Amino acid sequence: MTQLLKGQWWHPADNDNKVSGILSIGSADGPSLELIGALANAGVTDGGDEQEWPDTPGWVTPALHGGSEGKLVTVLGAYSPGTRNVMGATVSVEQNISTMYGVLVGGDSYVNSVDDPIFRVLEVELDYLTLWSGMDGIEFDHEDCVIGLKSTHAEALEADLDDWKLRIEKFTGSSTGKDHLGFKEANLTERCVLRIYSREKSSAKSFLEPARTFQNLLTHAMRKPSSIRSMKLFENEDLGHGLAYDWHRVEILPASDEVIHPRTRRNALFTALKIDFPQVVKSWYLIASQLGVTLDVLMGLDYSEHSYYENKLLNVATVIEAVHREFFPDSINRDPELHKTLKDLIKKAIPREHRGILTDFRNDPGYVQRCLELASIPDEAAVKSLLGDVRKWSQWTRNARNDLAHLNPEEGRKVPEEVWYRLASVTTALLHLVLMEKLQISSDLQKRAVDSGALNGASEGYLKASKEHL
Repeated sequence: MTQLLKGQWWHPADNDNKVSGILSIGSADGPSLELIGALANAGVTDGGDEQEWPDTPGWVTPALHGGSEGKLVTVLGAYSPGTRNVMGATVSVEQNISTMYGVLVGGDSYVNSVDDPIFRVLEVELDYLTLWSGMDGIEFDHEDCVIGLKSTHAEALEADLDDWKLRIEKFTGSSTGKDHLGFKEANLTERCVLRIYSREKSSAKSFLEPARTFQNLLTHAMRKPSSIRSMKLFENEDLGHGLAYDWHRVEILPASDEVIHPRTRRNALFTALKIDFPQVVKSWYLIASQLGVTLDVLMGLDYSEHSYYENKLLNVATVIEAVHREFFPDSINRDPELHKTLKDLIKKAIPREHRGILTDFRNDPGYVQRCLELASIPDEAAVKSLLGDVRKWSQWTRNARNDLAHLNPEEGRKVPEEVWYRLASVTTALLHLVLMEKLQISSDLQKRAVDSGALNGASEGYLKASKEHL
């Protein structure tokens, strides 16, 4: 739900120039500030004679400050995409302010930059975290016409990383009851949050990577896109000292009361109760560091559910090659001695002026080989259940990648149409099996994921489509 915060706003280097305006937070477009007046100099380009912002070169200022409803507000990475003149009895100016890093509401002091190292803790609410953690435990008692609800105690889950400590904690809330015309209701709720503790004072920006990495782990495990619902920053590890800074960013969605389908819990690849939590978390963060943006592209297939199918297929086919390069850095196409012999023969057979083509005569593995080697990582039985003929899947995936990358016409495709539209999901499923193995998730859970869990739909659809073409 969008909130409108009315107040006064100013640049930290010019406290005397205060401008009224309305800050909008909670919308799908992210935070934005509408000023009745101007803080940025209009019509100034980066590098011009006059700066856009006081004491700030460039078109982005690290922060704007303001206040609303008794709370401190910091706009991080502010810039002005537009200023307009409003004609009336007199000419007035209105200015739009956007933000690169979001808005902090509350806290004990103003923040001067998203890079200021002043925070120790980030608290994050994520979709599916309470269910995945296994810490939920509302019990129902009914005896002698007395109905009782209680929440069982659950120990926090913790994992230590080099620079961070991750902790999942459960909180219980209840309402005293609401009176309706014909009945009365009371509620008991359980909510888990992720708290990321920094070993030393850190900037707001530095918390983003560990938060997003855990978000991706949750999305991988649940096979559902885990959205962030809130972020809070704290200056002290003891959260009882000091006020929280509510961090409003474009990717943070409003709180939701959507009910999770019972099948979602059963379909999860794994939950925290089924794993060694510290070991899996450490392994995931190492994988994220190793794969980098490649993992983001793979997980983006879950977050972008409504993109064009061909985009998804090309992306996952590209991820196959990138993941293979990281997990098989020494893979080659042929024996090194044979490769050298072939290269020498070619060198002798062509004129000196054309020998530059030998720079392209590399010993890299072919795409099918990359697919086959990746498919050798997870449990063999799980891969067999998922793909059937692994080599045929590899060839179809290679052909699809080539058709899309080279913009080949549909009538010239080398992949059967019914298989074509199943390749993206089953290839994505294989990559998640690979990640499960790298996390040391058991073979039983891998096989369960394919036979009756979240990967079953991709497997059944692909095997049915490919049956007539094998």
